Amino acid sequence: MAKFRYWGVSVLLSLGQADLAVATERPPYDDALAAYLGSARAANDDTALAPLYFYRPDSFARVTFIGHVAPDAVPSWRGVAIDGVWQPAVTPDDLAPLLLPDTGWAAADEATREAIAVRWVEEIVLTGEVLKSGADLVPPAPDGAVAPAAARTLPDGSIEVSGWVSHLSIAGEIADPFTVRLAPDGTVLA
Repeated sequence: MAKFRYWGVSVLLSLGQADLAVATERPPYDDALAAYLGSARAANDDTALAPLYFYRPDSFARVTFIGHVAPDAVPSWRGVAIDGVWQPAVTPDDLAPLLLPDTGWAAADEATREAIAVRWVEEIVLTGEVLKSGADLVPPAPDGAVAPAAARTLPDGSIEVSGWVSHLSIAGEIADPFTVRLAPDGTVLA
């Protein structure tokens, strides 16, 4: 289930469900939000008045993705706030050297690095769209049809993470398999 912050309200979204809870903490990205809104207006961005979405990954709390809701109801990320500072259009490869050291990536053994890789792909590379099970789909998929993401280390030291991602189509919400390969430094390999 993806976690988003929408103007001071925590929203847990899984297409078809939303649980709302009033945020009690002051968001640490006030300045980044102001800079973002200023830059969107200055660029005469047509989406500047669209609803804003904030996504803060559970395992990487220093980063907050900021974007708008696109016409197909999928967030369109415009950039990130890292420690409250706005960074336009940052890629996962740009974030790897900033965030992975906090996880102990460099010193981690193979099993720990695989676990970190799964969280990195789920929360940063695919920004919270990875399915944990078929129950996350609307309507739910049959038991066993969708498995959680898993990682394996390849002989060259890269890590392959595979799982299922959800997206909208004309037919409704569907799940597609994905595979992402990470280099030993955590950057995405083509």
